[in-house]
Amino acid sequence: MLISQSEMVDRLVSHISADKNFRAIKYYGFLSNRKQGEALPLVYDLLDQEEPVESKPLNYTQIMHYLARIDPYERILCDDRMSFVSTVFLNSCNGIIKSINDIFYSL
Repeated sequence: MLISQSEMVDRLVSHISADKNFRAIKYYGFLSNRKQGEALPLVYDLLDQEEPVESKPLNYTQIMHYLARIDPYERILCDDRMSFVSTVFLNSCNGIIKSINDIFYSL
């Protein structure tokens, strides 16, 4: 049995009953997990489109520059820039107090 592409799409769409099931169409054809890696670049070529490039996630400083237009590491009083040394993850108030004591007594 040989059918046209438009008839194939019509038959496939006829099996979609409600809006909640519409996402099931992504599991067929070139969007299926098995075929996506090899077929999707071909689809982009046929449509004369560039493949989307994944961007790097923004860090805290870049987000603050973009959203608030401020430099979070800027020292207001001396017009200098702070440097990031490390991150401390604490589980309890005792950990916070211990870390504060360690910082102040090490000066």
